[in-house]
Amino acid sequence: MKPSNPRLEQLDASVVSTCGLMYYLFDLAETARLDAKSSFALSHLKKCALIAVGRLNNDGGGFCYLTESRRLQIQGSGVVNLRGFMHEDDDTHGNVLVAFSKLWADMKTATILSSAFDAASFMDLTVFLAKCVKFKRSRKAHALSSNGLAFRNLLRNAVVKFLASSIDVLVMQAQVNGDIEQRQIPSRGRRRRRSSDALVPAVDGDEEAEENPSSSKARKGRVQVDMNTIWEMHEHANEIGLSLPAYVQTKERDRHGGCHAQTCQMWLRKIHKMYATRSSLSFLDVQQVNVITDASRFSGRETLISVAYSPENNVAVYLNNQFLRSGRHVGPEDLLLEGTLDMLVAQRKVQRIAAYAQLEAINNQLKHLSDGKMTIASFDFGKSGLAKAMQPLTPSQLRVVTRDSNSLVTL
Repeated sequence: MKPSNPRLEQLDASVVSTCGLMYYLFDLAETARLDAKSSFALSHLKKCALIAVGRLNNDGGGFCYLTESRRLQIQGSGVVNLRGFMHEDDDTHGNVLVAFSKLWADMKTATILSSAFDAASFMDLTVFLAKCVKFKRSRKAHALSSNGLAFRNLLRNAVVKFLASSIDVLVMQAQVNGDIEQRQIPSRGRRRRRSSDALVPAVDGDEEAEENPSSSKARKGRVQVDMNTIWEMHEHANEIGLSLPAYVQTKERDRHGGCHAQTCQMWLRKIHKMYATRSSLSFLDVQQVNVITDASRFSGRETLISVAYSPENNVAVYLNNQFLRSGRHVGPEDLLLEGTLDMLVAQRKVQRIAAYAQLEAINNQLKHLSDGKMTIASFDFGKSGLAKAMQPLTPSQLRVVTRDSNSLVTL
C-alpha cells in the first residue's frame, strides 16, 4: 500500500526512522479503508502513547513543540489542557478552538475519547489527531477548515516527534541493559571478582590461590548456567523420562551444564511456583471443579496425584502432589484434626483413617489451587436450594428446575 503522506514517500524502503514509522501509523489510521488496518494502527499508537506517558512520569512533564516559539505543555501525569493552550495561542483562530471543542465532544459521545477537552489525556490526544478527519468523513460532516487542518497537522507533527523520541530513549535503555534471557542467574553466594564473563567462568579456588598462595583451602568452582540452557535441560529430561537431578548429574563435565544436582532443586521450585501461579489464575473465581485423583506408591511413599478441570473456563491443571501417611494408627501432629476427632483418634475409636487422610490431602490441593479461598467445605450446600435439588425423590414428589435469562437456577 502506497502511503498518501508526502513525508513517507521520501523515506527509503529499507531504512525507516522511528519518526517515519509514527507518520505511517497516523496515515494508516486516517486513510485505511479497512477497519482492521485502522484499528491495527490505532492500537500501536496507543502503545506508543503509553510509553510516552511513562517517560513523562519519570521526567515530571514535558513539551511538544509545534514551532520554535509555540510549545504545548504536558503534565507529568500525561494530562494536556488543549482549551487553555488554544485560547492563549495568538496564532490560533477562535473558530478553530470552537470547531475542535465541538469535534472533541462528538468523539467523546461516540465513546472514542474518554477525557475532557480541557483535561485531555495524552492517549486521547493521540487518538484524536489520528481519527478526527476520518470521524468527520464517516459522519458526512463538513471538513475542517484550512486553518483547522493546518493546526491539526502542526499538532500531529509535534506529537509524532515526541512519540518517536520516547521510543528511541526506550530502545537505547534496552540496548544498554541487555535482554533478560541473556542474563545469568545470580549466585546466592558472595560475588567475587571475575576475570571473564564467559558462560563457564574460571574456578574460584584457582583465582584465590593466585591472589593468596598461602591459602590452605581451595574453594570449589561455581558455574553459572544460562537461563535458556536450564529450560532446554528441563524439557529434554521430560522427553527422555528422567528427573532433572539425574539428568544434571550426566552433565557435570559438560561445558553448558557443569552444575551440581542439588542446584536444580532451586530451579524446580521456581518452575513449580510459576506453574502454580498460572494454575491459580486459570481457576480464579471458579464455582465448579472436577477433580480426578489417585493415590499410589512412588519410592515407598504413598502419593496422591490429582488433576482438576473447570467446565467454566475449559482448562485442566495438575494439583500439588500430597504425601499420605500409611498405617491405622495416628501419631501426634500427623494429621490436622478438629477437636472432637482429635479426642477420638487419641482413644483409637476412629475408623477409615486412610479416607480421612485422603480427603485432607484433596482439601490441601484445593486450598493451594485457590490461594486459600476454596476448600472441601466450600462445596457443602447445607440447607440451600441446591441441596434440596440433589436429595433423592419419592414417587409422590416432583422436582421442577428452571433457569432464567441470567443463568440463575431456581427450584
